[in-house]
Amino acid sequence: METKKHLFFLCAVPFLAYLVLMLLYDSILLFDEVHYLWGGENIMNGNLPDAFYPHRPVHQYTIAVIYKIFGISETAVRLYVLLASVATVVLMYLLLKLRHDAEKSFLVSMLFASTIVFVSLSPTIMTDNLMVFYYVLAMYAYMRFLDSNDFRKLVFSGFIFGVCFLTRETGIFLVLPVLMHLLLKKNRITVVLFVVAFSILPVVYTIFTFSNNQEFPWLVFYRLNQASGLGFTLPYRIFVFMKLMLMSLGITAVPALYAIYKEFRNPKRMDNVTAIFASQFLLLAATIFLWSEDVRPRFFVALLPGLCYLITNSKLPGMFAKFEKKIFMLLIAVNFIVGIPVSYIYLTPHGVVNDALQWIYQNIPKDAKILSYDHRATYFLRHEGYTVYENPAPGIRYVLGSSLNQEEDRFPEIKKTKVKSFSRTFPLGFIAHKTEMTQFYFTVYRVDVV
Repeated sequence: METKKHLFFLCAVPFLAYLVLMLLYDSILLFDEVHYLWGGENIMNGNLPDAFYPHRPVHQYTIAVIYKIFGISETAVRLYVLLASVATVVLMYLLLKLRHDAEKSFLVSMLFASTIVFVSLSPTIMTDNLMVFYYVLAMYAYMRFLDSNDFRKLVFSGFIFGVCFLTRETGIFLVLPVLMHLLLKKNRITVVLFVVAFSILPVVYTIFTFSNNQEFPWLVFYRLNQASGLGFTLPYRIFVFMKLMLMSLGITAVPALYAIYKEFRNPKRMDNVTAIFASQFLLLAATIFLWSEDVRPRFFVALLPGLCYLITNSKLPGMFAKFEKKIFMLLIAVNFIVGIPVSYIYLTPHGVVNDALQWIYQNIPKDAKILSYDHRATYFLRHEGYTVYENPAPGIRYVLGSSLNQEEDRFPEIKKTKVKSFSRTFPLGFIAHKTEMTQFYFTVYRVDVV
């Protein structure tokens, strides 16, 4: 009965919170979202998906299936990610309950669901929350295997880890601690089964990319090599990492930092599952740390499952232990109250594209040829029947441009006059990392000479 009550609240509360945020977004597209939508359309029409890097294939193929069932609908895709986010919360609870009591598992799962970075990504078309969904599902299956020695659960876990890798390439680092655990604790057959199950989809997709002359999908290693050579000082890297982690986790950072301190103070006392989650956390954190300059707050969502497992392991010290339930409920309430408006404020500058599109619909005829270097504008305008090019072509009458923090003219060789300019500013810009959103411009130009 207690579990049913927990599951009800873990479904209902996050769903309503994420739905409110989805309605507030009002079809605001982040830059990468449009590539996944495009990829889904391409696949549905029998064409190739967008290149693996940086737009991973699992999400594109899933969107194609959604389009086949519901038609081309951005709302349907957002609901899919939203429901996957809710399912992740439920899976997190079931996973934690395998090793901990139901009440603590419920409280930590709700803390997970209310963390700012997870909330903000729940109604978007990005892959970050989806990677976390597959991560938690794979670890849940692996823990069930450890409890039952059922090889079907091991194979399923390995396969889902493969899906996780093809959702975001950093998923490869989640597999390594599990593989190491199998090598140390189990016999050879379990290692072979796990590796084969994990490799099925990546190998198939690698063959597919080669046969269709697409990008090689293992560019994660190139990115790491590129990031490790950026040359930023160690103090600067630490500053950026800590700043963005605190921004992403919000008040969840308080129990998270305490859990990190308590668990890593004596790592020899960790059980096998805790060691796996701790290792996954360290590998992902190190990867984010390497990126430094190019890291985004959304990357930190991948750290949440590991952190939540460590939080569940850790008991609050001294007198705080008596009020553990009330403290967690307060943290959850603050997270939700702050998380929804902050998430909305953080993403609204992207709405400058919507502002510009409304003006274009009213002032530019559909028979005018347009050159656009904003992919979101290109996506929407083509769906409205406009002829839009991404490279200079004969007969271009208008040029559309957008940029972050400053206006940028990517086609200076084309003689043109500025017709209209739009901008939106991130109200909390003082907390944003310098590569993150502070102000976004969108400009419409009229071509003077064709």
